[in-house]
Amino acid sequence: MLGVVVLIGWALDISILKQGTASSIAMNPATAACFIFLGLEATRLHARNNVAFISRAGQLAIFLVIIASGMKLSDLMFGTSFSIDTQLFSTKLAEESGYPSRMAPNTAFCFFVLGLSMQFLRCRSNSSLLTAQLLAMVSLLSALLAIAGYMYGIKAFYGIGVFIPMAINTAVSFLFLSVSVLFTYPNKGFMRVLTSGGHSSSIASILLPAAVLVPLVFGWLSVAGQREGHYDMGFALALTVVLNIAALLFLTYIGVRRLFLSDSLLKNTETELRGSAKLTNELNLANDLLQEEILKRERISEVVRLENDFRKEMINSLPGVFYMLDSSGRFLMWNRNLESVMHYSSEEIARSHPLEFFEGTDRVLIEENIRKGFEAGETSMEAVLVARNGTKTPYFFTVRRIDRNGEPVLVGFGVDIAERKLAEEEIYSLAYYDALTKLPNRRLLQDRFGLALAVSERSGSYGVVLFLDLDKFKTLNDTLGHGYGDLLLIEVAGRIKSCVRGMDTVARMGGDEFVVLIEEVSSDAEEATQKAAHIAEKIRSALAQPYFLDGHEQHSSPSIGVCLYRGRAEAVESLLKHADMAMYQAKESGRNTVCFFDPVMQQAVEGRAALEADLRRAVSLQQLRLYYQIQLDNEHRPLGAEALLRWIHPTRGMVSPAQFIPLAEETMLILEIGHWVLESACRQLMLWEQHARTRDLTIAINVSAQQFAMPDFVGQVAAVLRKHRVDPARLKLELTESVVLDDVQGTVEVMHALKGLGVGLSMDDFGTGYSSLSYLKLLPLDQLKIDQSFVRDITSDPNDAVLVKTIIDMARNFRLNVIAEGVETEAQLAFLKQHGCMAYQGYLFSKPVPLEEFEALLGGG
Repeated sequence: MLGVVVLIGWALDISILKQGTASSIAMNPATAACFIFLGLEATRLHARNNVAFISRAGQLAIFLVIIASGMKLSDLMFGTSFSIDTQLFSTKLAEESGYPSRMAPNTAFCFFVLGLSMQFLRCRSNSSLLTAQLLAMVSLLSALLAIAGYMYGIKAFYGIGVFIPMAINTAVSFLFLSVSVLFTYPNKGFMRVLTSGGHSSSIASILLPAAVLVPLVFGWLSVAGQREGHYDMGFALALTVVLNIAALLFLTYIGVRRLFLSDSLLKNTETELRGSAKLTNELNLANDLLQEEILKRERISEVVRLENDFRKEMINSLPGVFYMLDSSGRFLMWNRNLESVMHYSSEEIARSHPLEFFEGTDRVLIEENIRKGFEAGETSMEAVLVARNGTKTPYFFTVRRIDRNGEPVLVGFGVDIAERKLAEEEIYSLAYYDALTKLPNRRLLQDRFGLALAVSERSGSYGVVLFLDLDKFKTLNDTLGHGYGDLLLIEVAGRIKSCVRGMDTVARMGGDEFVVLIEEVSSDAEEATQKAAHIAEKIRSALAQPYFLDGHEQHSSPSIGVCLYRGRAEAVESLLKHADMAMYQAKESGRNTVCFFDPVMQQAVEGRAALEADLRRAVSLQQLRLYYQIQLDNEHRPLGAEALLRWIHPTRGMVSPAQFIPLAEETMLILEIGHWVLESACRQLMLWEQHARTRDLTIAINVSAQQFAMPDFVGQVAAVLRKHRVDPARLKLELTESVVLDDVQGTVEVMHALKGLGVGLSMDDFGTGYSSLSYLKLLPLDQLKIDQSFVRDITSDPNDAVLVKTIIDMARNFRLNVIAEGVETEAQLAFLKQHGCMAYQGYLFSKPVPLEEFEALLGGG
């Protein structure tokens, strides 16, 4: 602060601010700046400021002071010319006197020492702090010497030779800064002597200040008396010495007396302590026993408190509701969950009775539950808690009786089972109900059907089971998508339920199949049949009405199979199978109709199933054979043969093609069988090519609609021809009109691809369809085969005769070969030859025979 004041004095040219006193010289401006730097850093050290920026700035200030004072000392000691003080400040005083504006040598020395002292203070180690205090004491002594010089009027104390002397305000500033450095860490280094608080500190606090102040004061008095002429210099020196010795002896006496009094007090205290030691020991022993008892009681209280807190916390942390009831059913204890669930405060629960938390029959159950709990000791039940806001939550309660202070109480625990109930309902729904229509599924139907059979056996009444299948449902799915199919199924389920009683069961078996179970229809068989027919017709009529599905009008109809049951004579699966058979019979009867189950129907279905199973094994067991029926021209020369499939079963014998071919087509076994026929025919053509009498013969095979529709059919034919290295022209594929009518455009493309291979194409059973003539010009055929149904009556039925003649003329116009099958008489042959037929096939020449007989027939001809 003094440095700031001096700088203001220099700036405003105020002498008193620069000099401090009227008789003193002015403080150098550079000296004032150095004091500002050191004062700021001393303030920071006392404040223990650890801000990095301020610490760095303080360290920079110390370095500036050390460098400036060092450069000034260099000018004085070594004759250098840094002139750091005059370079920083130029004043009028420098012009009026040669040196007043320059820094005094002792000032520069003190700055240098104090700068180093503050730098050591930053290190904070014991040795650095001790060094800093020693340097501060050097600065302190220099300042005191300068102050004494001003007091005594001796310039040699504050000036060095001809150099600028230290100003009085400069000396005072050094005094304060030195003291500040010494007391920065008062509990360390030399300062511990003054601040430790012991006897040494007490004596030092008296002697050290006196050792500085007393000589200064008495010395000033002696010099002042000598200068006033009261005595000479010798007397003045003697007086100064005597006064100093007397003051120091007095101060020493005071210090020693303090020590003596302290020792006396200490001895008295020791005596009293020894006198009271025994009493103190006894008191300590009693106090220890008392403390031990207190601690024991505190531990017991703490354990009890912790146990109670733990019990409460454990009860409150239970996931359900916990409560304790007295013998009258009132609440003694409960957890926070009960308050939360019921939306009651603790005071309200304390005033309530458990029966108030329930409604209706649950109140009776809870009352019975409490009574059983006290009597039996343990019980459980399910009930619905009704909260203040009306929320109802199902809970499962368990209650147990315990003894509490000799009185029986009930401890109850309730668990929220709402989610479990929902999960059970969902699991039950998934297990027993259809997800789409919400109708019972097959599993639930079987359960109810089994119960219905038991009821029927007891009552003797008939029941009815209806099996429904939607007609052309697949077409709806394929055209509009499965979303519309689902909407249709939902609508169908609703319509069926509207046609039956609430007690009847309507179930979805899967896909578009539904089952209706009607119990206790009648005890009379005829009446039960009439009622069943009425119900089935009612359902059929309802399902045949138009459907409006998301803006689209759709039409559908059911095929319904009906089966009556009575008692347990037949199992559930058998009755469902019978109704299923009847449903398929309804489909075969033209769909949109109702059919009752007949045992003959069952025998037919079972026989068909057995036949299908045998047919699936026929190819692998090599039971299939190719029979060959010869084809001849007008000169009765062999052109080739038609390969006809035969099945020779080990127990059934020869199975008619009319019996197993439709079955193979229905079960798609025809694809495997058709490929076997193609392979066998090409293999035979390869063998015939090795003999002169057979190498020009052709083999015609029949191709089913399913086989022809296969995407890779042309590739299969080409692969088999390459495999057996057969001339494609010797293989003839016979197609029925049904193949063409299903997909004309696709059929034409496939036929052209087969023609590209060189394979011959023949239209089998020509004339039996309705559209053959209109499509004939589009098909790349090589031959027409007149069906045997027309050939059979050409000599007796004029209509057949005209039709056969028309077919022959048409084939000639289209440049197609024509062959007649089923030729059995000479008259038929003569008619065909007369009207231009080119080839013949029939029993007149040979029936279909095994390969060996066919080849023998060729040799004989």
